[in-house]
Amino acid sequence: MLGSRRVNSALCAMLKMSIDHLKQLRNELENQRWKIISEEGGNDYDISAVWVVARPDGSNQLHIEFEGLDDLKTFPIEKSFACHVREASDISVYFGKISKSWPKELSDFIDKIKRLRT
Repeated sequence: MLGSRRVNSALCAMLKMSIDHLKQLRNELENQRWKIISEEGGNDYDISAVWVVARPDGSNQLHIEFEGLDDLKTFPIEKSFACHVREASDISVYFGKISKSWPKELSDFIDKIKRLRT
């Protein structure tokens, strides 16, 4: 019984961390004048969901794809572990620990998006 509590606790912590990543990503995009114009489902294989983002006037549209490949199913967006820009797949960010490398990696990800579409 004790082992299942540890597993449940670890799963809850991972889920909270992923939700925090999503919130911070959304906030940083909005702070940099990007608007999420739609949130679409994934492809039932390796993409959990897609955010279509653009500037407030609708220009410079991009697709941010959330990675969620698992052995038997695709994770929901809340459990995704990374994301990338469809139009430039080399622009990506891994959802690492919030307190460690994440803030810098998020900032770098947003900067690359800005350079891609200014």
